[in-house]
Amino acid sequence: MLVERAFRSQPEQTMRIYLVRDHHVTVTTAVPAPVPADTNVLQSTKDLDARRFPTSRLIAIWNALPGATAVRRFTDRKAAVKRVWTALESLPLASGRSDSKQALLITLLQRPEGAAMDELTTATGWQPHSVRGVLSGVLKKKLGLKVVSARDEDRRVYRIQA
Repeated sequence: MLVERAFRSQPEQTMRIYLVRDHHVTVTTAVPAPVPADTNVLQSTKDLDARRFPTSRLIAIWNALPGATAVRRFTDRKAAVKRVWTALESLPLASGRSDSKQALLITLLQRPEGAAMDELTTATGWQPHSVRGVLSGVLKKKLGLKVVSARDEDRRVYRIQA
């Protein structure tokens, strides 16, 4: 009885699916109905190895992952596949909603020039303290994205560092 209760209290593991397009990776729990032709669907390390991505593409995927230290090369292809897969497993799940305010913030922050606070508040309709809370609490802590800010002349610019 005790074992049965402990088993039920554990969270259910969901199948993670990785959609790789160029060097961008999206993590979901279901394959979208129309999968674009240039998108690879990965469900295991065997799938990643079976795609036979060139090492240069594995390096590009690795360098685009949040929090990964940029590399110029891997010792061999097998090591590259193992390191990339381990990093993919630690990525947060995508919300699946591309029309949400959070997705809009992420899109604005991923631009090379980033986004200033006035742009973020105008786009979302939120107060500045709410935007800062989402940047700190959701994007940094929950999603694990590296959000950096810098002073650009007379305003502060935020961006997601790749």
